[in-house]
Amino acid sequence: MPVPPPAELRPATRAAMLTRQIDVPYRWTDKGLGWNLEQTPRGPVFYHSGSNGGIFKSFALGDPARQRALVVSTNAGNGNVLYRRVVRAATGLDLLAFDV
Repeated sequence: MPVPPPAELRPATRAAMLTRQIDVPYRWTDKGLGWNLEQTPRGPVFYHSGSNGGIFKSFALGDPARQRALVVSTNAGNGNVLYRRVVRAATGLDLLAFDV
């Protein structure tokens, strides 16, 4: 079996990341390996947000069906307001995570 390039995931790894791994009652998204999984009107997406305690905010989103991804990094405590606008403008999606 050929070894994949270092920047590529094996198909089995990708499948595990994008498959629900745990059941969290009353949760609005499924949880994969490190990713939130959400079914949208345009198909499934996966995403993850980050913060370092109020200074930097970030958001990464992947759309496997369209083979697209978006990463937004900010240097503001309210950067989540900006990344929500960027994601909505770029994808047309209003994710459940934005309701929190």
